[in-house]
Amino acid sequence: MALRFGKYTIEKKLAVGGMAEIYLAYAANGEPIALKRIHPNFASKKKFIQMFLDEARAVISLRHPNIVQMLDFGKIQDSYFFTMEWINGKALSDVIRQQMEMNVPFPVDVALWLMMDVCEGLAYAHVKRDHYDQPLGIVHRDISPPNILVTRNCQAKVADFGIAEIRNKGVQTQPGVIRGKFSYMSPEQSFGEVLDHRSDLFSVGVMLHEILLSKRLFLRENEQATLDAVRACKVPPLHKKRKDVPSMLNDVVMRALAHDPDDRYRDGPSMADDLARVLRIHYPNSRRTEVEAFLQSLFPVVGFSINAALPDISKKRMKSVVVKKATASSKGLQSFLQWSGYVFFVIVLVILLDFLYKAFV
Repeated sequence: MALRFGKYTIEKKLAVGGMAEIYLAYAANGEPIALKRIHPNFASKKKFIQMFLDEARAVISLRHPNIVQMLDFGKIQDSYFFTMEWINGKALSDVIRQQMEMNVPFPVDVALWLMMDVCEGLAYAHVKRDHYDQPLGIVHRDISPPNILVTRNCQAKVADFGIAEIRNKGVQTQPGVIRGKFSYMSPEQSFGEVLDHRSDLFSVGVMLHEILLSKRLFLRENEQATLDAVRACKVPPLHKKRKDVPSMLNDVVMRALAHDPDDRYRDGPSMADDLARVLRIHYPNSRRTEVEAFLQSLFPVVGFSINAALPDISKKRMKSVVVKKATASSKGLQSFLQWSGYVFFVIVLVILLDFLYKAFV
């Protein structure tokens, strides 16, 4: 039964999170929206309310095709809430589950397209600044398949910045406090250390590794064993388990999953560039339509269909990324070295023949 909530009409409860409940609701104009309302037992706790409002103020400023858009936030009937755009597609976790149930491999190029989308959204959020041109310092902290939504337009969007670490706000994530899904954490996050954007990129690496091998990377029989696996960070090479994974892609994933943050990608665009290079070099004919075809094969009745009028940031990156080729100068140097080698060989041959001639004549 529909329930009025201020100017919104709540249709049904969708999920319950750590801080809030999520509903399918409708705005006054009839548009479907996702409504997130803080748990009643938290409403009286100032710390949680401040965390909730910090999240809302930061996320509502994020406007990017690969981020789920916040539309409104406030307080109604003693309940704090915010609303988000309704994504009538599938969570990445649902896509993976369906792919595994149908026992079909996850196409490498499709995985690349979706993870490029995630990197694009994160890249934007990581460097976002406020109205005073101060960095918001956003770290998502919970990048995982349930928080990646695949739209009907066949693009991935990052959802739920609900446990994002917002620096210079009234409530900060305290050292030693662990938030997020254990099996997708970075080693430093598993210790409750202060994080930066490289932790999110580690989580992207975990997702990509799992998608390509259809096997969980760090998940173990219990939480402590999972944390131990994350901290040990032993990652099996992709191309040894799946022969159609290019070694170039294996290198990208292994770099994202480096134990030391200093050995990982420095930012989202750098990782997105390398994923795009793998596409350009190893899958030159791959287009967003490959994603569309794969999703349609998994979910025939959902209605996945590309809308060419909507922006595709990953497509632009794939077209513009520089694929390293030999320049004119490097080709000249290569030719010079090759010529020098021939000359050296001839000189040695002449000396040897002269020696032999003198020895026997």
